[in-house]
Amino acid sequence: MAGWTSDDARPLSRESLTALFDNEIPAIRIPAFAAPGECCAFADAMRQCTPRVVQGATEHSAPAFTGQPIVFIGLTQYEFKYRPMSDYLDAADASRAEVAPVLAAAFDPVERLMARLAPLSNGEVGIAQEPGGRRYSSTIIRNSNAGLSLHADFAPYQAPQLTVSACDAQLAWNFYAEVPAGPGGHTTIHNAPWHWQRGTAGEIAENYPLDPADVAGAESFTFRPEEGEVVLFNSRNPHEVFRVEDPGPKDRIGLATFIGRMPSGALHLWS
Repeated sequence: MAGWTSDDARPLSRESLTALFDNEIPAIRIPAFAAPGECCAFADAMRQCTPRVVQGATEHSAPAFTGQPIVFIGLTQYEFKYRPMSDYLDAADASRAEVAPVLAAAFDPVERLMARLAPLSNGEVGIAQEPGGRRYSSTIIRNSNAGLSLHADFAPYQAPQLTVSACDAQLAWNFYAEVPAGPGGHTTIHNAPWHWQRGTAGEIAENYPLDPADVAGAESFTFRPEEGEVVLFNSRNPHEVFRVEDPGPKDRIGLATFIGRMPSGALHLWS
């Protein structure tokens, strides 16, 4: 595999965005994406919600992974990978009402990022939708103190029933509203793009967790998030979030969404 041309993150630009989609750099960081007051309002509003807690596993996942809780509001397509597309779209409609109080109390990071990406893209930037116009979910807000095991995300492998499966590259981006000061909570990205071969029509890849042997010897990039920043990386690269050892008065609270680069050059967002 080709090595990254830089061992550090780059600022957001047209050139760096293309390089990240093409896996030539490890990450893009956007500092001060949100003001301190916006971050506080966002995190406080999240705490007023009633989150769901899932163990980060499907019936196909390794038993050791079932003990890792993911606390969140909003929606992720991962929850619906073995269910009809209509179930996901129905849940996407409901999820917008679930996250609305947080966005109303602070700001909408998705809309802000799309505005930043629009002049840098070779096509339109928007929330992914089906041909009939039904929009996908575009927000998951989570407390990730417990970390996330090694995994990768790539819609062509995981969501063959959705329009985003036509993307030729995919990014993940995270807005960090609150970050604990204690040890842990860092993210490591491994330059070992996930490859999988579909055996039968409609087969869905298992991405969670991946075998650590898949990234053995690969170059890696580790970052500790800063409050108020956005970090983007190529989600086809296996990545892991380490558990916060001692959260103290703050939690690891952030918003996450995928960005797929479509053959037309358009950028479509979903979660």
